[in-house]
Amino acid sequence: MKKEYYVITDLEEFVKSLRIVVYNNFASNKPNYSDTIDLDTGSEEEFEKCLNQQECLTIVKSKLKVQYNNSRTKYRYITTEKRTHQIIELLHSRMVSNLLSGLVSKGVLEMAFDESINDFVFWEKSKTNEDIPSVPKDIIITNKDIDKEEK
Repeated sequence: MKKEYYVITDLEEFVKSLRIVVYNNFASNKPNYSDTIDLDTGSEEEFEKCLNQQECLTIVKSKLKVQYNNSRTKYRYITTEKRTHQIIELLHSRMVSNLLSGLVSKGVLEMAFDESINDFVFWEKSKTNEDIPSVPKDIIITNKDIDKEEK
Protein backbone atom coordinates (compact mmCIF):
# COMPACT_ATOMS: atom_id res chain seq x y z
CA MET A 1 0.00 0.00 0.00
CA LYS A 2 1.33 3.38 -1.00
CA LYS A 3 1.84 6.03 1.70
CA GLU A 4 -0.47 9.00 1.53
CA TYR A 5 1.32 12.29 2.04
CA TYR A 6 -0.28 15.53 3.14
CA VAL A 7 1.12 18.91 2.12
CA ILE A 8 1.35 21.52 4.84
CA THR A 9 0.49 24.85 3.30
CA ASP A 10 0.97 26.99 6.43
CA LEU A 11 3.48 25.58 8.91
CA GLU A 12 2.76 28.16 11.63
CA GLU A 13 -0.98 27.41 11.54
CA PHE A 14 -0.34 23.66 11.44
CA VAL A 15 1.77 23.91 14.61
CA LYS A 16 -0.77 26.18 16.29
CA SER A 17 -3.57 23.69 15.52
CA LEU A 18 -1.56 20.75 16.87
CA ARG A 19 -0.78 22.69 20.06
CA ILE A 20 -4.48 23.36 20.60
CA VAL A 21 -5.46 19.74 19.96
CA VAL A 22 -2.86 18.52 22.48
CA TYR A 23 -3.89 21.15 25.05
CA ASN A 24 -7.63 20.44 24.62
CA ASN A 25 -7.14 16.69 25.03
CA PHE A 26 -4.81 16.75 28.01
CA ALA A 27 -6.37 14.69 30.82
CA SER A 28 -9.64 14.46 28.89
CA ASN A 29 -11.74 11.32 28.52
CA LYS A 30 -13.47 12.52 25.34
CA PRO A 31 -11.36 13.24 22.24
CA ASN A 32 -11.60 16.83 21.06
CA TYR A 33 -10.03 17.46 17.65
CA SER A 34 -11.16 21.04 17.36
CA ASP A 35 -8.36 23.46 16.54
CA THR A 36 -10.05 26.32 18.35
CA ILE A 37 -9.66 27.20 21.98
CA ASP A 38 -11.38 29.74 24.23
CA LEU A 39 -8.89 31.20 26.68
CA ASP A 40 -9.11 34.11 29.04
CA THR A 41 -6.05 36.31 29.54
CA GLY A 42 -4.48 34.21 32.34
CA SER A 43 -5.08 30.96 30.51
CA GLU A 44 -3.41 32.26 27.36
CA GLU A 45 -0.19 32.80 29.29
CA GLU A 46 -0.48 29.33 30.86
CA PHE A 47 -1.10 27.80 27.40
CA GLU A 48 2.04 29.47 26.05
CA LYS A 49 4.07 28.16 29.01
CA CYS A 50 2.76 24.63 28.49
CA LEU A 51 3.27 24.54 24.74
CA ASN A 52 5.41 27.38 23.48
CA GLN A 53 4.89 28.04 19.74
CA GLN A 54 8.61 28.27 18.94
CA GLU A 55 9.48 25.16 20.91
CA CYS A 56 6.69 23.23 19.18
CA LEU A 57 7.73 24.55 15.77
CA THR A 58 11.21 23.11 16.33
CA ILE A 59 9.76 19.72 17.34
CA VAL A 60 7.38 19.62 14.39
CA LYS A 61 10.04 20.62 11.83
CA SER A 62 12.29 17.83 13.07
CA LYS A 63 9.62 15.24 12.22
CA LEU A 64 8.31 16.56 8.89
CA LYS A 65 9.69 15.62 5.50
CA VAL A 66 10.90 18.39 3.24
CA GLN A 67 10.09 18.11 -0.44
CA TYR A 68 12.12 20.24 -2.89
CA ASN A 69 11.35 21.18 -6.49
CA ASN A 70 13.74 20.05 -9.25
CA SER A 71 15.99 23.10 -9.00
CA ARG A 72 15.96 22.90 -5.17
CA THR A 73 14.98 26.56 -4.96
CA LYS A 74 11.59 25.95 -3.37
CA TYR A 75 10.44 23.47 -0.77
CA ARG A 76 7.38 22.41 1.16
CA TYR A 77 6.72 20.33 4.23
CA ILE A 78 4.84 17.06 3.93
CA THR A 79 3.64 14.52 6.46
CA THR A 80 1.80 11.23 6.81
CA GLU A 81 -0.92 10.33 9.25
CA LYS A 82 1.50 8.14 11.24
CA ARG A 83 4.07 10.90 11.43
CA THR A 84 1.43 13.40 12.58
CA HIS A 85 0.42 11.04 15.40
CA GLN A 86 4.08 10.81 16.43
CA ILE A 87 4.29 14.62 16.48
CA ILE A 88 1.18 14.82 18.67
CA GLU A 89 2.74 12.33 21.11
CA LEU A 90 5.96 14.36 21.22
CA LEU A 91 4.04 17.57 21.87
CA HIS A 92 2.07 15.85 24.63
CA SER A 93 5.32 14.68 26.25
CA ARG A 94 6.75 18.19 25.98
CA MET A 95 3.64 19.63 27.62
CA VAL A 96 3.90 17.19 30.54
CA SER A 97 7.59 18.01 30.88
CA ASN A 98 6.90 21.76 30.87
CA LEU A 99 4.10 21.37 33.44
CA LEU A 100 6.32 19.35 35.78
CA SER A 101 9.16 21.81 35.32
CA GLY A 102 6.81 24.66 36.21
CA LEU A 103 5.65 22.89 39.38
CA VAL A 104 9.26 22.25 40.40
CA SER A 105 10.22 25.90 39.86
CA LYS A 106 7.18 27.01 41.92
CA GLY A 107 8.30 24.74 44.76
CA VAL A 108 5.26 22.45 44.64
CA LEU A 109 7.24 19.40 43.52
CA GLU A 110 10.76 18.17 44.11
CA MET A 111 12.70 16.13 41.60
CA ALA A 112 15.82 14.04 41.28
CA PHE A 113 17.45 11.87 38.65
CA ASP A 114 17.23 8.15 39.37
CA GLU A 115 20.14 6.40 37.67
CA SER A 116 18.59 2.94 38.17
CA ILE A 117 15.69 3.81 35.84
CA ASN A 118 17.59 6.47 33.88
CA ASP A 119 14.82 9.03 34.36
CA PHE A 120 13.68 11.89 36.56
CA VAL A 121 11.41 11.17 39.51
CA PHE A 122 9.04 13.70 41.09
CA TRP A 123 7.33 13.88 44.45
CA GLU A 124 5.24 16.38 46.35
CA LYS A 125 7.34 18.71 48.44
CA SER A 126 6.73 18.27 52.18
CA LYS A 127 6.07 21.33 54.27
CA THR A 128 7.55 19.89 57.45
CA ASN A 129 9.14 16.66 58.62
CA GLU A 130 5.83 15.71 60.26
CA ASP A 131 4.30 15.43 56.77
CA ILE A 132 6.63 12.57 55.93
CA PRO A 133 4.98 9.29 56.93
CA SER A 134 7.03 7.14 59.28
CA VAL A 135 7.90 3.67 58.06
CA PRO A 136 8.20 0.88 60.63
CA LYS A 137 11.85 -0.23 60.81
CA ASP A 138 10.97 -3.93 60.44
CA ILE A 139 9.74 -3.40 56.85
CA ILE A 140 12.71 -1.37 55.63
CA ILE A 141 14.91 -3.49 53.38
CA THR A 142 18.47 -2.44 52.71
CA ASN A 143 20.99 -3.68 50.18
CA LYS A 144 22.75 -5.59 52.99
CA ASP A 145 19.52 -7.52 53.68
CA ILE A 146 19.21 -8.43 50.00
CA ASP A 147 22.83 -9.61 49.87
CA LYS A 148 22.22 -11.88 52.92
CA GLU A 149 19.16 -13.46 51.26
CA GLU A 150 21.10 -14.21 48.06
CA LYS A 151 23.79 -16.18 49.96
